[in-house]
Amino acid sequence: MVRSLYTTADDFGMDSGIDDGIIKCVETGSVKNVSICFENPDSALDPKRFEVLKSVSIGLHFNLFPPDVDINRPKDWNYTRFLFFPNPEMIREKMDLLDSAFSKLAEKGLICHFINGHQHIHLFPGWVKPLSKWALRHQIGTMRKPSELGKNSLSRKIRRPALFVMEFLGFLGERISRKYDLEWIPAICRWGGNFPWENLLSDLSDVSENKIEVVLHPGFPTVDYMKKTFSPIDYPAQMKQLVDKNLIFKTQRAGFSLEAF
Repeated sequence: MVRSLYTTADDFGMDSGIDDGIIKCVETGSVKNVSICFENPDSALDPKRFEVLKSVSIGLHFNLFPPDVDINRPKDWNYTRFLFFPNPEMIREKMDLLDSAFSKLAEKGLICHFINGHQHIHLFPGWVKPLSKWALRHQIGTMRKPSELGKNSLSRKIRRPALFVMEFLGFLGERISRKYDLEWIPAICRWGGNFPWENLLSDLSDVSENKIEVVLHPGFPTVDYMKKTFSPIDYPAQMKQLVDKNLIFKTQRAGFSLEAF
């Protein structure tokens, strides 16, 4: 049986170099889903990019913090209080911004089909319920649940303990929102660097799930963006793999079909 592999490029709208890289991957057919930063929907409405984005499934990428905040870094852990204990005013403000982004894109024909969070903040207890309610109100039924699948998943989680935290938050988020009719897709989130696509397919060869998302970060971010964020992501290396003309063939040969939400 052919299984679905949902390839999703995150962070569209954060940086022009990232945007251009994602567009190139969409044109090659390797990226089927694009997460647009909800605070910058105009980035998707540029005429050249807009025409390409109409060919993929669009989602909204939820965020709370400036680009230079990374909740994986101890110095930024103080921001997590907003993830666990948001006040009603903050929730209303962010939901209004989501409404505005959804409407602005929909007016141009880009209907959002999924929602996720930058640094997985959509899974934190203070936000998972408001975001689940918002998603269903807009007929969005798909949410991301980090899950490092495959035969080498344990060794990867030992090297990157944050993966344990992400999986726990995914479990918790799904439990909190269990009364809502949402489909939580397990998502592989190897954002820390380049990973060989062949290794990914090999790791997934013996898993039972028929729907798996792969979170991707291709692009050529600007120097200004990298200075501002200190991002550990190897954007160009992922970019190089995703424009490989044999990638789709390799994926199909492994029993997976690249899909859109």
